[in-house]
Amino acid sequence: MHSRPFKAQTCWGCYITLKSNKIIFLREAGNITEQISFNESLDCFWDGRFTIRVQRQSSSTLLLKSLGKAGWNAIKGAVDTQLPTLVCSTLPTFWEKKRVIAIPHLHYYGFPAILSTENCLGCIFSPEKILCSGTFTIA
Repeated sequence: MHSRPFKAQTCWGCYITLKSNKIIFLREAGNITEQISFNESLDCFWDGRFTIRVQRQSSSTLLLKSLGKAGWNAIKGAVDTQLPTLVCSTLPTFWEKKRVIAIPHLHYYGFPAILSTENCLGCIFSPEKILCSGTFTIA
């Protein structure tokens, strides 16, 4: 019996791929278009997946958007994560101009620390559409 190698697929906004013999479901990076500019506090639901709460007092404008490839390339040496690059590039990220300043899920707060763990009150994965209603294990 001959089996075909797994080929990455897309389905309903998900990208499904195989990495180290594990099936990974993640957001299709090309579909992440939401960007939010803010100066002070921010309380929002971003990209249908994350509840974000930031409390700060500043005159500088920050932008909330995905990390993307360029952002990942700029910070990859500064973070220690087991997450695949594809997943990291879809995470909510705070930018000032064209510089990554914070990625709460990777515990990255760049220098100078414009945002910190004290400012980021919440960055919680809480998708409005869940992949399945229960938990399951693949052995």
